[in-house]
Amino acid sequence: MVFQDRDCPPADDSAAVHVEQRESESIVHAVVRAVATRNDVHATDLPPLYDRIDPDAMAALVDQSTSRRSDVVIGFDYLGDHVVVSQDGHVCIYDE
Repeated sequence: MVFQDRDCPPADDSAAVHVEQRESESIVHAVVRAVATRNDVHATDLPPLYDRIDPDAMAALVDQSTSRRSDVVIGFDYLGDHVVVSQDGHVCIYDE
């Protein structure tokens, strides 16, 4: 799904959590880190991300958009929140 109604990083402080992908981590790990932070749990305590989105496809979209210098924003619902991932490594989590 592509969303244009919510930006990441947000133009305001509406995101409950906002993290940036670290140089040494994949975008999938950044998403897991953001969701774990939001839910105050260890990443290994989260339900599988692949139950909500294909992590390999998400990573491929982000990687391809970065190399092609195109804007991509991916949004999906996970654990009662709305997760937004942008091609520049920002992950935002919004209250549903």
